[in-house]
Amino acid sequence: MVIVNAMGNDAAKDKHQMIVNISWTLGTESGGITVDERSYNSPIELVPLLQARVNADPSMRVLIRADKQTQYSYLRAVLLAVGQTSANNATFSILDKDQGKGQVAAQ
Repeated sequence: MVIVNAMGNDAAKDKHQMIVNISWTLGTESGGITVDERSYNSPIELVPLLQARVNADPSMRVLIRADKQTQYSYLRAVLLAVGQTSANNATFSILDKDQGKGQVAAQ
């Protein structure tokens, strides 16, 4: 089993930014979501957390990072979860594990 993980060190992350990391497991074709070192089983579980953060800080930026191996349907489910909140600043990036850990392949 190969696990592709887009998570990196977020020690210096901006306080007005929430980073959503998407990992993908090749072979089982399953995804995982991590925010602030906490795992979520389903994209819909993010909605209350995202909404609470955006309510506390309306300028909150949501950054979704996924490995390029992540299936689009899974990424889309995360994007739809973000869309269910009042977040008005969301970005996603695709990371390429083959280029080296933490390097962005495309935005």
